[in-house]
Amino acid sequence: MQKIIRFAAALKLLSSLVAAPAFAQYDPGATADLGRGMIVNDDLGGNLGGGSQVPGRDARGGADRARSASPHAAPAALTFAETAAVHRQVQADIVNFLAHGDASRRDEAKRVVEQGELLEAFERVASRRAFDRRNLGDVFAAYVVMSWEVVNGEDARGRQAGVDALRAKSSATLVRDDRIRAMSDADKQRLAETLAYLAMIAVTAQNDLRRSGNAPALEQLRDGVRQSTRKMIGIDVKGLRLTENGLTR
Repeated sequence: MQKIIRFAAALKLLSSLVAAPAFAQYDPGATADLGRGMIVNDDLGGNLGGGSQVPGRDARGGADRARSASPHAAPAALTFAETAAVHRQVQADIVNFLAHGDASRRDEAKRVVEQGELLEAFERVASRRAFDRRNLGDVFAAYVVMSWEVVNGEDARGRQAGVDALRAKSSATLVRDDRIRAMSDADKQRLAETLAYLAMIAVTAQNDLRRSGNAPALEQLRDGVRQSTRKMIGIDVKGLRLTENGLTR
């Protein structure tokens, strides 16, 4: 119960911190020291998918159990070993993003991020779709589909064929990319954790704005997430459809 209360408090704080225009300005590629559009690849268009509802914990197991049940696991070459040092670096970047340069908001932002609830929530979402947050291909797929859901007001639940097609095709493209293959574990962790945070921040803000009925702010958020996603991966997810072949026009 205490954990649920902490999570609810974190979401409330996060909702008060998030300003939609920041999504259009923040460049997650730079956070990983890779430059804007690092994983932009023309082959990625139309091959994306995932889910964004935050489920409860699965008592039967976590990401390892979920992945073992999936015939479409992302390539092992995209996995990475985590370190606490990289995690702290990403946390600092996300705190700066949430604070928007306002020193008075920094302590609140730091508390939200360091509680760890956002990454835990992302891991629950990921494991529900048989994704592993320690695999860049899986996190990339989850980030894109969650962004797609927010931008289009869609829900990917019940479309597992599209989810599997997304991961299979986008991961295969990533693993062939020389820039991705050249990444160290630290590079992959930095990028993956940044994507995970951005996805959960977008979903959390969307859910809060829906509950409050703030339609203008919701549209502003969706436009910001659309621009952020386009800057990161070079794809405009607005208007895409999730089919058994992935995301298509």
